[in-house]
Amino acid sequence: MLLTVMTLPGCTQKPERTAWSGYTPPVNLQYQEDAAQELIEVLEADVEDIKAQGGVVPPGYYAQLGLLYFSLGNTEQMRQRLTAEQDPFPDSTADMNELMNTARAEGAP
Repeated sequence: MLLTVMTLPGCTQKPERTAWSGYTPPVNLQYQEDAAQELIEVLEADVEDIKAQGGVVPPGYYAQLGLLYFSLGNTEQMRQRLTAEQDPFPDSTADMNELMNTARAEGAP
């Protein structure tokens, strides 16, 4: 009975809301038609800001850019960004190689 009484307060607490800050608006652009170029510009500007402040670009950032470039048919930029993802995060090498292989299979040079 004591265990039941002790666990009840945990069941009634509501979880705190997560603050998404500036993340949602740029990501929502991805789902709008013809917004890939605008999202690329936002993400590339973020990369420059991060580097200017001496930070490390977070995992997945360059991969996202690579996929956006691929969606526009710019395979050279795609390769550069997927390679840039591997530099600070060598664990991503297999995934980035798979993305490049998939792009080749879909007709990218």
